[in-house]
Amino acid sequence: QQPTDAYTMALKLAAAVRSEEQRKMVKAAFEKAVPKEKAEKPHPVDGQVVDLMVMQDLAKPRPTFLLQRGDYTRPDQKAGPLQPGVIAAVNSTFRNPNTEFHNRLDLARWLVSAENPLTPRVTMNRVWMRYFGRGIVETDEDFGTQGAAPTHPELLDWLGREFIRQAWSMKAMHRLIVTSATYRQASKARPDLAEKDPRNLWLARQERVRVEAEIVRDAALSASGLLDETIGGPSVHPPQPDGVYSFTQTGKKWTADTGPNRFRRALYTMYYRSAPYPLFGTFDAPDFQTVCTRRPRSDTPLQALTVANDPAFTELAQGLAVRVLREVPAVDADARIRRAFALCLCRDPGEKELAILRRYHAAQLADFTADAEGRKKTPLPHPRAKPRARGSLRAHRRRPHAFQHGQFHHPGVGMLVSAMHPFSCPKPSPKPATIQRSRVRPKSLATPNVAGRAASSRECASPIQILSDSRRLGRQCRHRLRDDV
Repeated sequence: QQPTDAYTMALKLAAAVRSEEQRKMVKAAFEKAVPKEKAEKPHPVDGQVVDLMVMQDLAKPRPTFLLQRGDYTRPDQKAGPLQPGVIAAVNSTFRNPNTEFHNRLDLARWLVSAENPLTPRVTMNRVWMRYFGRGIVETDEDFGTQGAAPTHPELLDWLGREFIRQAWSMKAMHRLIVTSATYRQASKARPDLAEKDPRNLWLARQERVRVEAEIVRDAALSASGLLDETIGGPSVHPPQPDGVYSFTQTGKKWTADTGPNRFRRALYTMYYRSAPYPLFGTFDAPDFQTVCTRRPRSDTPLQALTVANDPAFTELAQGLAVRVLREVPAVDADARIRRAFALCLCRDPGEKELAILRRYHAAQLADFTADAEGRKKTPLPHPRAKPRARGSLRAHRRRPHAFQHGQFHHPGVGMLVSAMHPFSCPKPSPKPATIQRSRVRPKSLATPNVAGRAASSRECASPIQILSDSRRLGRQCRHRLRDDV
């Protein structure tokens, strides 16, 4: 916009090129806006100025006593006041000669001193754990006598010294690890190591480690092409299943965001300690009530059900399908499968994988085509008919699932097979009618495929509802098997 007055024009110019009249104008406006006592303080030339609280030791420390049984009303006067100080490892070389006792500044100097190997070793052990799934010292939260012994003590010592030599640069150490031959190994299991090193403690191959809970969502957002890369700002509310706050002490309202905030990174998701975002808990994210330096990793059916049926993942799968259609406009199933595979797993599919996806694509195309033909012949239900429950298997239709391909450990597979529905089916009408389907009692153990079932083609059931249905079908299968025996 064009400046509206001479004052705005003067502010837009650098101080060196302002005329004398413009300098006087800016100075007069500054003196009017800023009190004289603040204007006399030295300020940096560039940037905004803010007032900060600064901690300073008292000239005479106040008496501090040991509290009996933790009761602040019962100080132990008999034992006398406690003398200020820090741990004994902080020797006199770190103490300020102008102070009588050690203080927190001395402790901070000792923590980053080259004479103290503990800080760089602990830091490098945690960085190593992020890349290999296990630290050189497996108990990264305990480096004491009760912790595990390091598998490669010389390597840990060298990494600590190199960290100090690189001026405590995390970027340099990350580059060092990811460019090493150990990190760049293949993760394929080797039969010759099954007996020698079953836990892969000696790192003869790379580890297969699932990404953390937040990255599961971020990877799906990135593959779908819907990721909003805005940095900073308040917390957001992405879609989540209904009923999450039914078990909390106080009810909370969760209104899903619309627009770009709906597709922000998981880092910005609103987090309640009493009821965290369901995706995070499902993929082993810790709560905010305990200290955690190492997350457990589990493979559970609920994780696959979440990727297949969560409303957020359904929406991202549709976005992935639209992206594939846009980037591969030609009607070439193989080209679209290859592109979707690369977006989800960051590599090209093998021949066996491609054959599986071709068969799956053909089956889904036939299913949707038959469904479209059946919708034309099936009469609509009576307007007063009682609607089916959202979690009922009668309203479910078969959907893809990561279990079907035995690659549940990678969430991208669930995204891939879910996305193959929209770009392989006929274009749906704006308001499709719901078709009532009769329940079919399973006749054999192979009939019920709960992992491959989800909600109707236009809505998704929650993972809790799907899990309840899976348990019911499991009981039916066991009864059937008992009768057959």
